[in-house]
Amino acid sequence: MNEIYLARARIMKALASPVRLMMVEALGREERCLCELQPLFRGNKSTLSRHIAALRNVGIIRQRREGTRIYLSLATPCILRVFDCVLGVLRAEAKRHRQLAAGHRGASRERREKGRSFVQPTVSRLTYRKVMGDTHRQTGRSSTSTRAARSRKLNAGFVKHSVGR
Repeated sequence: MNEIYLARARIMKALASPVRLMMVEALGREERCLCELQPLFRGNKSTLSRHIAALRNVGIIRQRREGTRIYLSLATPCILRVFDCVLGVLRAEAKRHRQLAAGHRGASRERREKGRSFVQPTVSRLTYRKVMGDTHRQTGRSSTSTRAARSRKLNAGFVKHSVGR
């Protein structure tokens, strides 16, 4: 595998924690003392230090010591652009879901008004898992109550036959 992809994966892995993302965002505004960051995050000082070490090891943040205080800042402020990109992806996905839901609602209304059947929009397996919360991915099995809950959710807004199980 190419080294650049491995390096990118290490950086993305370091950012794969809500606490670390909040930390990067807090440091994006200004340099902060570790003692200022600690009250903002749950957990003890050692847990916070591990998060800082993970971000420091991949080059996202840097630290400097001034007496007994440790000051943290972003080593690469361009990392904040990733947040904008992720926000764009989230907005596009939300728009797609709204359009899908509006298309389904509009199709139901049209069927009632005209009194004839038509092909309803399909839902991808990925969307199904997001909506239904596939809790049994490893075994592929689900309990009767889980199946019943999924059935209720499907009847509330998605088409049963479109999933393709």
